[in-house]
Amino acid sequence: MKKTSIGACVGCIIGLIIGIIVQTLLMGAWNITIPLNGSEVDFLQLTLAVLVPIPAGLIFGSIIGYLIAANIEKLEFYKIEQLKRENYATDSEFFDAIGKRFKRSPMFFMESIHRRLSKKVSKKYGDEKRREMERYIIENYCLYEGEKILFECDGSVNLATKKYKISSHSGGIFVTNQRIVGQGVIQSSSGGAAFARRASRTKGSAVGEAATEMTAQLVPVIGAVVGLALLLKPSGVKEAKEKFIELSVRQKLPCYGYNFPMKDLFDIRKGRRSIDYFVAQGENLYLVKISSPSFKNLGVLDNLHEILSQELIKTTKNNQI
Repeated sequence: MKKTSIGACVGCIIGLIIGIIVQTLLMGAWNITIPLNGSEVDFLQLTLAVLVPIPAGLIFGSIIGYLIAANIEKLEFYKIEQLKRENYATDSEFFDAIGKRFKRSPMFFMESIHRRLSKKVSKKYGDEKRREMERYIIENYCLYEGEKILFECDGSVNLATKKYKISSHSGGIFVTNQRIVGQGVIQSSSGGAAFARRASRTKGSAVGEAATEMTAQLVPVIGAVVGLALLLKPSGVKEAKEKFIELSVRQKLPCYGYNFPMKDLFDIRKGRRSIDYFVAQGENLYLVKISSPSFKNLGVLDNLHEILSQELIKTTKNNQI
């Protein structure tokens, strides 16, 4: 929950307490008792004493709590914004100052600071320095025992299901031996049609058969819904995005970035400027796609393909045991 929401809730409780106190004082001052027992009471005084204090306290307290929390968020970002590389002896000291603030409140950092901070560092120090910072924080604050970064580049990572697509758009991409970490702007949209098209090419498998059937069902209605799809997000897309962010942050070692699955992958496909694969986790099936301007260099794309292929070999061996 964001700090602004927490602030509003706390303010609401404080406002309720203040409202009860004011109500008690007014009723005592005007000799109002409940029930009235036939006593004559000024209607205006009765209204002001009984009906106004508590609702007014709730509303006023929630507004004040929200505003205070919002300004605390701005103050937190302002403190981080004032961090300058020039004030530290080494790059690592500068990166540690940011990493420690991330560890202090990971969810708040990812929701309110991460995107603006990345843009600021890129603009002032360049994309290489920004990616160096991301790599340092991931390696020193987020990796589990035995985990290491095998590949990195700038680009986008998409995760699609039959219902939605989550994207880390235009940012650093770090591939470890356990997962993929995206550093871009997180976005969500409908992903069913793209998922079905890609899955239908997985011939000879249950995935391909199910996707082919799904595509056949989608074709007659795509033309009718495309205009509406541009205006409305399908039910559950926003919730899926929020859950995705939460799962990346709320773990034993919070992720500086967004986690995309790589374990138990299969059906790797290499394109001209992208590479994608499927991951099956329980009853859920995900399509993960990585794209990058650096993939125009075939050596970079081949390097990532080799890393993913090694993961596929491990998956195959595990399934045979």
